[in-house]
Amino acid sequence: NCTLKFTSLTYNAKEIKMMLKQVGNGTHNHTVEWIVIDPESFTENGEWEIIHRPAKKNIYKHIPMESNKHQDITFYLVIKRKPLFYIVNIIIPCVLISFMASLVYYLPADSQSPLTSIMLQMGFCHIAKIWFLSLL
Repeated sequence: NCTLKFTSLTYNAKEIKMMLKQVGNGTHNHTVEWIVIDPESFTENGEWEIIHRPAKKNIYKHIPMESNKHQDITFYLVIKRKPLFYIVNIIIPCVLISFMASLVYYLPADSQSPLTSIMLQMGFCHIAKIWFLSLL
């Protein structure tokens, strides 16, 4: 879950009224307090999928209107990592490196092929990538 709170840092609730949007025909407008954001507003990402995206205006009655913390607008994003990310970035490189490492044993012992050093470098590079991604 990702929660984004937007509030004014300089103005209080008497000076500014935060609202999500107004709905009506011009004569009878009312402010919407809870909306679901349009999915067309988001750019598609290869790693994450947005499951749910509501937004809500919060008014905290116990906080005085002279405070800038009296009202805020909160966006709730429920996101899920796509499984293809793991397959492409972790599983497929591990399988390829394992397969190529097993091919080294079919080389003659006295060959001076650069294949072994390339495979070692690829293995170290992939291990470093997995370690770096685990830090994120």
